[in-house]
Amino acid sequence: MVTATHKPSLRSDSPGITRLYWLALTHIECVGPVRSQALIDRFGSPQAAFGASRQDLESIHPALGAATIQSILDGPDLLWARRQVSMTESLGASIVCLDDPDYPSRLREIASPPPVLFAQGVLPLSHPRAVAVVGTRSPTSYGTETARNLCRPWSQGGLRIVSGLARGIDEVAHRTALEQGGETLAVLGCPLNGLGTTGRGRLAQQIAQSGVIITEHPFGAPVVPANFVRRNRIISGLSQAVVVVEAPHKSGALITARNALEQNRELLACPGPANAPTFEGCFSLLRQGAGLCASPDDLWSALGWKAGRWREDNPSDSLVVKLLQKHDASIEEIALQTQMPMSQLQGELVLLELSGRIQRMGGARFGILE
Repeated sequence: MVTATHKPSLRSDSPGITRLYWLALTHIECVGPVRSQALIDRFGSPQAAFGASRQDLESIHPALGAATIQSILDGPDLLWARRQVSMTESLGASIVCLDDPDYPSRLREIASPPPVLFAQGVLPLSHPRAVAVVGTRSPTSYGTETARNLCRPWSQGGLRIVSGLARGIDEVAHRTALEQGGETLAVLGCPLNGLGTTGRGRLAQQIAQSGVIITEHPFGAPVVPANFVRRNRIISGLSQAVVVVEAPHKSGALITARNALEQNRELLACPGPANAPTFEGCFSLLRQGAGLCASPDDLWSALGWKAGRWREDNPSDSLVVKLLQKHDASIEEIALQTQMPMSQLQGELVLLELSGRIQRMGGARFGILE
């Protein structure tokens, strides 16, 4: 045990000393975002928390347990903190603490903001127009094309696409943003180096080169399922709206949807084929009052933003609409003349029909809505 007279100086003006204390605070077992917030609310800073007396620490009981109080009294593990800084810098990444000016203000306002963020990339963590796009890890071709058809114009219109880099809809959202030269931010449920260099690990590297990846988990932290649930509050917290593209009844995307409601974010869900089990979560959200996201315009309208030039810049949209402006056509004729894959075309037709741009004619044909 370190006595009060042997604790590290709390008045040190060494560069980055505050960051080290933030890291050391999060390294204490059982001190997560909630207890960190309780300590900061009571003492004002990590340094002050480590300098507090047992009586002062016990005054915020039961937020802290006896073991946690003892760990704080034992003093900060600055050696571990310095190793975290060294590993972060070796990746060309950075550490952003809750009191840092670069910490996203929108995220700081949620109920349990992460005290420390590890960030790697070329973009600031905040963006004036960010939308979270989430969904199942096992999407149908319909859901995949819906995600692309939404993220493509949103990226072209200057929105930042936020997601969790999971398989399925998350991955499609990130890749679509990158393909369009747009901004994307990925929130990891593991340390920055926890994905390796293949598969989604390679995608994470691509995002870091032109976007940004972040995590609240330090190097060496275990990769456990609970961490991927916790990161959902960050995905919604960084965004002004959450769009659930495709989600079955028990999808983890519904946790992000619940976070969005708790954080007073706009929540939208995409409609899917009638009775489709992989869209049951979306159906449930829509029944409960979530906004309908049947076309890219629905998000613009929900948030009161101007849509930009997505119609002219969306090649699949212009091909279908231009063809139907000349004459009505069956889906087979449209596929033949536009050379679009059938799975992509089916999703495109549904979105255009729901948005009121085209209509289903007699004889299973489509035409421009009069």
